Amino acid sequence: MANIFDYIHWRQDLSFAASPFNEVDNLILANLAYIHFAGIVESSAVGQPIKLKQAGELFLKQPLNESMYRDKKDLDFIRALIGAPRYQDLQLYHYQERYDHEMQTQFAAMAIRIAPGLTYISYRGTDGFLAGWKENFDSSFCITVAQQMAVAYLDKTGRITRDQFIIGGHSKGGNLAMYAGAFADDNIRKRIIRVYNNDGPGFNFDIIPFDVLKTIKDRLITFTPRFSIVAMIMKQIKEPIIIASDANYVMQHDPYSWQIDGTTFVQENDYDKFSKTLHQAMDRWLEGIDINSREIFIDAVYEIIAATDTHDVNTLLPNLLKNIPAVLRKKKGLDEQTSKIINDSLGELVNALKDSLFTKKNNA
Repeated sequence: MANIFDYIHWRQDLSFAASPFNEVDNLILANLAYIHFAGIVESSAVGQPIKLKQAGELFLKQPLNESMYRDKKDLDFIRALIGAPRYQDLQLYHYQERYDHEMQTQFAAMAIRIAPGLTYISYRGTDGFLAGWKENFDSSFCITVAQQMAVAYLDKTGRITRDQFIIGGHSKGGNLAMYAGAFADDNIRKRIIRVYNNDGPGFNFDIIPFDVLKTIKDRLITFTPRFSIVAMIMKQIKEPIIIASDANYVMQHDPYSWQIDGTTFVQENDYDKFSKTLHQAMDRWLEGIDINSREIFIDAVYEIIAATDTHDVNTLLPNLLKNIPAVLRKKKGLDEQTSKIINDSLGELVNALKDSLFTKKNNA
């Protein structure tokens, strides 16, 4: 089967006029948000657009480090795009990014003009920064700064162009696209023709009412791989389309692993059994702890990890043993109430997983 590299090679000479934008093009432009184009693509909403070919060449000429992209395959991805006439002339504009460890916020977005009158708004998902991963769970008890920024970004872009919009993102970027689409200014929301959520988290409908979110339901498409964890966080607005991946378990979240047939993703009939078990456990856990305890638990776990002076998941995991003493010191210094909530919440999670595994065994 094919992946997006094969697709780019296969479609490279076909213009969007000859072969219209499709769901695979959506994944490609959502993935483009992971590239750090700061200083290359104008940050101003009224700045001069730059063609993808030129932006990609400038990006690759820089001294590069791992903080400037999500995955080493991103470099091959950019090289493939700038060599493909289908994508070379896409116009990039209004690049915005913000990383704030103290505010625990990660946000980035970019506008991509596909053709005159049509722009794709690409929201960056969770990358290596811990703040971005924390925001995935923060949204279970509050509206996040990144979600608010996503709305402001779309509204601002909508005020400086009369284009219609396709909006999307991968991982947390998919959640931001849905939230922005639902809460954008009425006049701008009417110009959204499609919203793509590529394996992004859902919503807590007690925090963000479904009645508001459902305003984009008829324009929304959510894709999740057969083994999905991120999209299982909270409730989706609409039933996802399950697609095939050539990776194993959690690595199916990687967009480079998604399988393609022609201009569509290869679809699966159902989720992996273990993925469904984890989903059930996550649902039971979230239902078993109140919103206040949820907030204290997530904040405390983040503070414990932050005690290692690590802000990057890719750095944290390889140095796990070295970081254990700092983690234990921080946990020991927590107040009694916070320690109890952490222990109780972890206990609830273990029990939820046990119950889900037991149910699975009995139903086998």
